Amino acid sequence: MKVAIVTEGTRGDVYPMLALGTSLVSAGHRVRLYAPPDFESAARSSEVEFQALGMNIRAFLTETADVLHTGGLRLVTEMKR
Repeated sequence: MKVAIVTEGTRGDVYPMLALGTSLVSAGHRVRLYAPPDFESAARSSEVEFQALGMNIRAFLTETADVLHTGGLRLVTEMKR
């Protein structure tokens, strides 16, 4: 069976889906993980196919750290960008 797993977020969001994908590959399924580009090497090392989705999460969090800590309207505006 072909399986697509789509996730967005940080390690806490992606790694559980990667574990699921790895289990499915072990069971003989073909799995492709769609996730932020940060996780490509982790997916490739687990034999799960990978397709980058969205932006680099680590870079985004670094660039917007001050906004994330202040919250409010400024945070909403940055998230929309």
